[in-house]
Amino acid sequence: MNIEENTTEIEVFNKKIRLKNYLCTNGKDNPKKKTLNLKLTIKVTDSCDCSCPFCSNRNMRDFGNLDFNKLEEVIKELNKTGMLTRISITGGEPMKYPELVNKLINLILSINDKMSIGITTNGLNLRKFLEFDNVEKIEGIHISRHHYDSKINKSIFKSDSIATDDDIKYLQSHLKDKYIVNINTVLIKGYIDSIKEIKKMCDYVDDLGVKRIGLVSLLKLNDYAKEHYIDYREIFKEKDDDFFVGHQYNNYNLCSCSDGLYSSKNKNYIEYYARMVSEETCPYIASLVYTTDNKLKTGFEGEVIY
Repeated sequence: MNIEENTTEIEVFNKKIRLKNYLCTNGKDNPKKKTLNLKLTIKVTDSCDCSCPFCSNRNMRDFGNLDFNKLEEVIKELNKTGMLTRISITGGEPMKYPELVNKLINLILSINDKMSIGITTNGLNLRKFLEFDNVEKIEGIHISRHHYDSKINKSIFKSDSIATDDDIKYLQSHLKDKYIVNINTVLIKGYIDSIKEIKKMCDYVDDLGVKRIGLVSLLKLNDYAKEHYIDYREIFKEKDDDFFVGHQYNNYNLCSCSDGLYSSKNKNYIEYYARMVSEETCPYIASLVYTTDNKLKTGFEGEVIY
C-alpha cells in the first residue's frame, strides 16, 4: 500500500499540508483510518549549556526571541481546527528561561485547558518547575538522562549544569502526579547498548522514584550518531522475563515503536517506551514547529507557512 495514499491534505494559514490519517500497525494488519490531529513544537530558545555530540539542534538555530502575540495567534488558529492535540516545548534548553516557560504554559492553557503539554529538558533549573502555576497540568516533563552513572552522564552532555539525582528525586517527591516525570535515554553504542545496560538504566530510574522511561535510538544526523547508532529492536531481541511487552507498532519504513513494563530489582513496575526513526523522508507533517525567530514551519528544517 502506498503511504501517500494514507495522508489527507488540509489548509493551515492558507498553506496546504498533508497529515497522517491512519493508525500504525503491528506489521500484520493493514492500517486503519484515524481522526486527523495536529502537533505543534515550540522552540523557546536555541541556547544550551550542553554540547552533546549527537545533538540535532546544532544546525537548526534561529536565534530569535519569541513574540508571544504572534505565538498566541498561531495557537488559537490551530486550536480552532479542532485537530491540535499536543504541544511540545523544547530548545535548545527551555529551562534556561523558566519564567518564560511558565508564561508559555499559562498561555497554552488559557486557550485550551485540556491541551496535552510536554517539555523536554536536560534538567537545568529542574526544581523551578515546582514554582510554575500549572505544573500538575503538564502531561510530561521529559528529562534527558543518558546513563545511570553520573560521571559518565556528564561526559556525554559535556556539562555540569544538568539535573542531579537529588534534583530529580526532589521534583518527583513534590509532584502529586507521579507519572509526569519521564526519563529520556538515548541508546548509544558503548553506553546504554544492551539489554543488560537497559535493565541497569531502568533500575536506576526506579531508584529515583520515577515511573516512566523512554529509550530512543539516535537520529542519524551526523557522523557521531551514525557511528554510535543502535536499533532498539536488536537489543530487545535479548529481553528476558523481566520485560512485559505491551504493543509493537510499525509506521511503514518510517519508524517503529514498542511499549511495555519492566519489573525492577525492587519489584516495582516501570513503564517503558522505545522508538527508532529511519532516514526515509516522511510524506506528511509529523509536527508543525514554531521557531525562536517566530516562524511557523512544517518541521525543524521545513517550509515556512506563516
